[in-house]
Amino acid sequence: MSAQVQNANDSLQGYCGGEQLFVNPVTKLKYTEGVKEIAKNTESYWFLDIIASYQKKLMEEGFQVWKLEREYSFTTVNDQKFIDERKDSFNVICEDGNNRILIKQHIEFSDFTFDEYTVWCVDGVVLLPVEY
Repeated sequence: MSAQVQNANDSLQGYCGGEQLFVNPVTKLKYTEGVKEIAKNTESYWFLDIIASYQKKLMEEGFQVWKLEREYSFTTVNDQKFIDERKDSFNVICEDGNNRILIKQHIEFSDFTFDEYTVWCVDGVVLLPVEY
């Protein structure tokens, strides 16, 4: 067994940003300071582009939960996940907030640093759950 699952959201634990909104000039997607911080630090603006690409399809969904999850095999000990094998592939999953999957997309390769990352898209603004 190796290390625990690394969650990008934990990198900004206790973060209370959200004072300023940013807008992607191409996609027009709005996002908060915390989302920008993780995108900048991990060079993962592509994740925001994926979210933006589905917004017309999800126009009726005012609340969306977007997850980026690394594919890996793991062992669970005392309710904690321990990674056996980390892969470079990911799944992007969008849910409606009630665990109903709206979108699922496979990413064959990414050098995203973390194993998991969750953002919410609320009325067209992407934010970290702690910024809500």
